[in-house]
Amino acid sequence: MGLADEGAVRKYRDCLANYGAIIGQAYLYLTKDLDSIRGSVRKDRSGHIDVRGMGYDDFVSLAQGALQRAIKNIQNPTIRNMEVRATTDGGSCRFDRETTNIKCGPDLMIIGTKPQLFVSGIEFYGEKFAGYAGTYKVSRSWSYQNALEKLLSTSKYSKFAAEVSRYADSLQ
Repeated sequence: MGLADEGAVRKYRDCLANYGAIIGQAYLYLTKDLDSIRGSVRKDRSGHIDVRGMGYDDFVSLAQGALQRAIKNIQNPTIRNMEVRATTDGGSCRFDRETTNIKCGPDLMIIGTKPQLFVSGIEFYGEKFAGYAGTYKVSRSWSYQNALEKLLSTSKYSKFAAEVSRYADSLQ
């Protein structure tokens, strides 16, 4: 059975593919950033990545930076190729067994409260993004970001904090 507005379905699929590629690439960037901080990452028994020696705010700053880089540049060639494969597929779209399952060429979208997109059998959007999934456990203790903000607000240490901030920015 064909779809009434196949163009709209394709645009939705393209959007899911784009978000999946960005989030998957951001995950890879964040993992690389965390690996570069020696001794700060360990996997626990449940498979969660335990980030040590870093406060929650610092982790959020790293994650935001990784996301901004991913929005500008999908560097991983596998992710880029899968996104292109999904968004340029010209196969017809049709329902697959249920009205919530839509198959466009080799890609499958599951429409619902938690949409999913599978590109050539790999979950590209949903529980995994571009095939990647990760969970993190982060301490709420000491935070470089909070300490720097407090130092900047204290007139006695503001000059020192500003220099540290400029140095940290130049490292990025």
